[in-house]
Amino acid sequence: MEKIIKYRDSLKNSKTFDPDEMVQKYLSFVERNNTFRSICKKQNEIKMFALRERAGTHATGNINHKEEVLCHGLYNTFSEKNFELPGFGQRIVDYQTPLRNNENDLKWGKIDLVGMIQKSPDKKLCFWEVKLGTNTDSIHYSVFELLVYLSQFDSKKAKPNAKLNYENYLRELATVKGIGVSSNYIYNIKYHPPVLFVAAEPKYFERHKFDDRKKKYESLQKVIKDKIGTILKFIEIGSKTNYFKDCQKFFYDQQNNPHMKVRL
Repeated sequence: MEKIIKYRDSLKNSKTFDPDEMVQKYLSFVERNNTFRSICKKQNEIKMFALRERAGTHATGNINHKEEVLCHGLYNTFSEKNFELPGFGQRIVDYQTPLRNNENDLKWGKIDLVGMIQKSPDKKLCFWEVKLGTNTDSIHYSVFELLVYLSQFDSKKAKPNAKLNYENYLRELATVKGIGVSSNYIYNIKYHPPVLFVAAEPKYFERHKFDDRKKKYESLQKVIKDKIGTILKFIEIGSKTNYFKDCQKFFYDQQNNPHMKVRL
């Protein structure tokens, strides 16, 4: 576990990356992983920071991090209706989802947003890493953050715990969020790897010279699809949110900030 976190952190401020190396590090890790971070160890087991505690639209609490405000707004806006993105329409079913076995288990981080594509038979989870334009983390670091999250659900390549995590999380979503997935469906489900999204303001992509390195990111998409079997997408997204004092909640301001498009 320490090695994969150390490798992830080495990408944070790096200017270059090797797509094949990134994917190989992922594959080596999931084959050997004995430090599994579960969200739901058993069906109906509610652990700390559990999904049921995050059900419904959320009051702000003490949100100081601007990226978390954006996630909060997206969740509150699209938890009850579809997030319309061509080819990837989904509901946002969870936000700031922690991969922890206890409160002090901080190295894995949190999945910024979890979406659910509900078109049958292609029901798929979606993991989002959200970045504002001021964020200095490299784009390939953001991708590897998503791969670390994916490793805990990859029932195709990882250990049986990943299969349980994937299935039990779907069961919790069905129970808590009403995503229209029956227990029988989950029992017989064919594993669909979660779709991975790096979603960021235009300035983030400009800061990290996305267009200049586009071919490299296309190569990264290809090797992730070929060797891991999942889809990676880069989304340009507005960050405007409105705060409603009466309910103390943020909502995503799609009307004033209409652009939300797939960059790659």
